[in-house]
Amino acid sequence: MTADKIAKSLIFILKPAFFPLLAVIFLFNSDTYISLYTTVFQLRIYLIIFIITILFPASFIPVLFSLGIFETLKIVTKKENIIILSILAITNLITFFLLRYLPVYINSMILLVFLVSAFIFFVSIIFTMWSSICFNMLSIGSLAGFICSVSIIFAKDYFYILAAVFLVAGLIGFAKLQLQQKNQFEIYSAFVIGFAINIIFFLSILN
Repeated sequence: MTADKIAKSLIFILKPAFFPLLAVIFLFNSDTYISLYTTVFQLRIYLIIFIITILFPASFIPVLFSLGIFETLKIVTKKENIIILSILAITNLITFFLLRYLPVYINSMILLVFLVSAFIFFVSIIFTMWSSICFNMLSIGSLAGFICSVSIIFAKDYFYILAAVFLVAGLIGFAKLQLQQKNQFEIYSAFVIGFAINIIFFLSILN
């Protein structure tokens, strides 16, 4: 019972919707010039991201359930996954344009987080149409790839942070297997896809 609770907790913590917020939190604490934004400004950005990319998509679930589009409040079917992934992709694009046209300067790397996230969600939709993918591993793989990209671009050493991320990835993979929710291929492939997309995007555009 305890192992199941730990597994479920790990899976909840790293839902795909949390990746953009985690990436921006990392940037604001990356010991680069991006971290020079004031604390008040950072908190405002966190709030915007949380409301648009997490709270807003989550609010759709009970609405869609009440309309009979979702069978339960848990997202389980292929159709439900595609719908929520589409909402996440759109809300990330909305966040990109909102931050892009704020009357203050927002670093391009922060903006790219939301474009990359939207692209990852669209890729996830394609995979979901014909197969299955582990969204939690896609999220943690994206975070690992993003941190590696920042490390290369700014020539910074984030070894311990990356080690912690890979450790969490291993724990999430174990949790998925423990709960028999995904197989090994779905877990490993999702991590690699998330990692590769971030590396390719950020290094090709910013490096």
